[in-house]
Amino acid sequence: MKICELGGEGLVFPATDAEHDWPTVARAIAYGAGLLYSFMGVAVAADIFMASIEEVTSRKASKVLAGNRRKTVRVWDATV
Repeated sequence: MKICELGGEGLVFPATDAEHDWPTVARAIAYGAGLLYSFMGVAVAADIFMASIEEVTSRKASKVLAGNRRKTVRVWDATV
């Protein structure tokens, strides 16, 4: 028995038994909208994660050398 047939069960969908009475096009649009919403959530989370990685890897520090000179060095080793 398929999930999309009456009496079929899945992990999330169909949410109710009445969902089987919906037209196929309406269910396809609802499932597509849910899928798009999920992908957008993953995209936002990945964008925040990549921005934080960029912040960490671009950080620089000032190091004091002999003779009271200063040198700017990267905190993150680029070979890693």
